[in-house]
Amino acid sequence: SGADDVTTTWIPEHSRVVIVGVDWTAAEREHKSIERRIQKILTPLFRGASHLDVTVPAWTAEAFPVRIDLDYGTITQDASEVFQRRVEVTAGVKVGGRWRAVFDPRTDSGYLEPRPEFPANVRHPGVSLYPDADSKSPVLYYGQDENGLDRGWTIGKKSTMPHMLAIGPTGAGKTTVLRSLVVGAVAQGIPVFMCDPKRVELTPFRGFPGCFVASAPQSMALMIEQMESLMQERYKAIEDAISRREEPPTYKPVLFILDELLILRQVLK
Repeated sequence: SGADDVTTTWIPEHSRVVIVGVDWTAAEREHKSIERRIQKILTPLFRGASHLDVTVPAWTAEAFPVRIDLDYGTITQDASEVFQRRVEVTAGVKVGGRWRAVFDPRTDSGYLEPRPEFPANVRHPGVSLYPDADSKSPVLYYGQDENGLDRGWTIGKKSTMPHMLAIGPTGAGKTTVLRSLVVGAVAQGIPVFMCDPKRVELTPFRGFPGCFVASAPQSMALMIEQMESLMQERYKAIEDAISRREEPPTYKPVLFILDELLILRQVLK
C-alpha cells in the first residue's frame, strides 16, 4: 500500500480482512529506524529468549532515546549483575551515552535509562562528613557518585582493600583524592604519614594534627623503613597470637601515602 506501517484485522463473521496503513512523519521514521537498530544491537545479548521487543517511549529534540523499554522471552541471565553491565556497556558503545539497566526477572522485562551526569566539582564538607565514625572500620570519603551519595574507602578491621592505587594524568584529580583521604583520617584521629617528593601537593599538611610529611630523600627513605618495620611488627604479633590460639590483636589504622611514585623512585635512587 506504500504505507510505513500496516495493521491487519480479521473479521470472521464477514470473512473479511481489514488492512490499515499508517504514514509516518519524518521524525517518526527516524525514531523507528533507531528503535530497530537498538533491537539488532541488543538481540545477541539475549541469547535463549524467544524474542526481544525494543520500544522508546520518549525522545529528546535531537532524536536521542530518553528511555529504552525491553520486553523479552524467559531467560535466566537477567538476574545477573554481569549481564546487566554487558547490556549497559554495549548500549553505551553502540548507541552513545551512559546507561543504567534495570531488569525485572519476574516479568521478563526491563528498561535502560540515562545515568545522571557527574557534577563538575563537589565542595568538601570537611569534618561534618564524620559525625558517627566507626573506630574499627573507619571510612575515608573521597567523592560522590552519580546519585549524589558519598563514597569512601573502608579501612581497618573490616576492610577488603587495605591498599589503594590512584592513577591518572595531570589534572585528573589524584591530589584531590589524597587530600580528601587525609582530611578523613585527621577527623577520625588516624595518624597520617606522607612522602611528598615534589614538595607541593601534600606539604600544606605540615602541622596538621597527626600528620607527618617527608620531602627530603633521607627523610622519605627513613619514613618508608619505619612504615615497613611497623607492618612487619604487626604481622609477627598477629602470627604469634594465632600460633598460641589467642585472639589476634586489633591495631589502630595508619594511613601511609606515597605521592608521585615515579618521581619518588628517581629521588631515592
